[in-house]
Amino acid sequence: MALQITKQENVYVLSGNLAADQVFEIGRFFNLKLHAEQELHISLAKLDVVDISAALMFKQLFSQAELRNKTCVVYGLKNRKILGAFRHTNQIHALAS
Repeated sequence: MALQITKQENVYVLSGNLAADQVFEIGRFFNLKLHAEQELHISLAKLDVVDISAALMFKQLFSQAELRNKTCVVYGLKNRKILGAFRHTNQIHALAS
């Protein structure tokens, strides 16, 4: 399934598959949003696939938020389909439920 991003109640909801071929564009999109907003909330609950490069992109996004003194929260701890990539990159602690 193709990746879709919608915004619901100030939360960016990703659905479909997030893989290496989209990571650059998605990372750039969220970096721009982080620049414009004080708080960034992203839900991965509807994703079917997340690969390691995507998990690393979120790690970089957390670092950018910290450098800018902004908040970045990524929801998806209950989505068992995506946990492997976050475990592999030692980012499981970064996911909120």
